Amino acid sequence: VERRLRSGVRNGGSTTLLIVIGAGLALTQTRAAVIGALVVVFLAIRPGAGRSMSRRVQFTLLFAAAMVIAIPALATTGLNDRVASTASGQDQSSTDHVNSFWHGVDAIQAEPLGHGLGTSAGVGQRFDNGDATVTENGYLQVGVETGVLSMVLFIALTVVALRRLNGAVRVVPDASVAAI
Repeated sequence: VERRLRSGVRNGGSTTLLIVIGAGLALTQTRAAVIGALVVVFLAIRPGAGRSMSRRVQFTLLFAAAMVIAIPALATTGLNDRVASTASGQDQSSTDHVNSFWHGVDAIQAEPLGHGLGTSAGVGQRFDNGDATVTENGYLQVGVETGVLSMVLFIALTVVALRRLNGAVRVVPDASVAAI
């Protein structure tokens, strides 16, 4: 997306790649991939160094047109059913994710200073001592293993890094900075 916005129509390779990625997203059953693609589009149409306003507007209009075409296709791929079952609470995967989140929160409440390294997903499961806490995300995993303070520091580090990178995108006209 970044290359397409910087080079314009001349770059047929990036346009072809975007079409292939769009087709893959239309066929996916993973809601996170579709949500991630929407986040990428949102970030791509924001102002940034090296991106002209006219190309961002063109991309926005093309994306809107593609969505008008893709929405009926998405309804036939089964993604529509997956989203509907999530909203109704009938999707086992979604229920497992919610339970995993609350299981991680409960584990952190039980031991605010942490359960110790290797007691969460990954290493804890590999050695299967029966006490591994499988959390929904990496932030909770850090909290389970090393405690609340470490989890807060990890979240703060992530937020600061994202804010600094966001600031760099507006100043540095390098496509790799925008991609990061």
